[in-house]
Amino acid sequence: MLENMKAELEKFKLLKLAKEELGDDFYAQYCEAIKVDVPAKKTILIESILPEWQPDLSKSQKLDQFLASLDSNLIKLFKDRLGGWHINTQRGDRLEFQMEIESGSEIDVLACGAVKNINKAKIKLDSKDGEYTFAYMFNLMFEYLGFTKRFEVDDKHYEGMGDNGDFKYGMRRLDIKLRQRVQVNYRWDLWVNAKDADIGYNEFILMRRDGDPNKTGEQRRITVAGYATSEQVRAIPPDVRNRKDKTLKYEVKEEDLIDLRGLMTLVLKEVLLTEE
Repeated sequence: MLENMKAELEKFKLLKLAKEELGDDFYAQYCEAIKVDVPAKKTILIESILPEWQPDLSKSQKLDQFLASLDSNLIKLFKDRLGGWHINTQRGDRLEFQMEIESGSEIDVLACGAVKNINKAKIKLDSKDGEYTFAYMFNLMFEYLGFTKRFEVDDKHYEGMGDNGDFKYGMRRLDIKLRQRVQVNYRWDLWVNAKDADIGYNEFILMRRDGDPNKTGEQRRITVAGYATSEQVRAIPPDVRNRKDKTLKYEVKEEDLIDLRGLMTLVLKEVLLTEE
């Protein structure tokens, strides 16, 4: 019997190796050639529809239920909508939100219109892409949980005031920092201008941006990657990152960012405090 078990184990190892080397199509042919049935795929049934809330549930109870199975609920909530969630195994199983923006799409039109309205040299399309992606992501959660709060992107022109990535929630403020792949030589570290780190932001969000290098509204991909607290940002002295304008910037390594699960819990609970 022991010999039979060893033989079965060796056969299993060979089949596993064959599948990895040959791929699904040729793997089936291989199994047929050696007179072995193709092992059936294991399927895990997951309820794909979000449950409807009971009418007597409070916002607090809804939020507790939502956060209890956060990853699963996010996938269900965005299942038939733009963008989606994935677990980035290359970054410590970090939860990331990603959206592809097409030319002429709703977010593209909004972002282009905001840049035109603001009409400032330093306000580019990439920054507004980040803001609209972030607002879209959270507003669906607010709506599902029955919150009245909605994030709105500010597209007004202010003299002597910042216009980029500033969102308020409850008694806190966060700022969005978006990094363009062609500009960072494949590094995704969070950079924060020294002047921005000391004006009252509580969190800084890092977004990665691929595509549309000229920022003209072509197809591009926005990934909400993670965040850092203001204390984390200011923990290391700032350094000059731009040789042209000598701008001092704080830097947090991308691998040290806090997972989005923490940010969503923080934001949703803070908003709840102001609504209940």
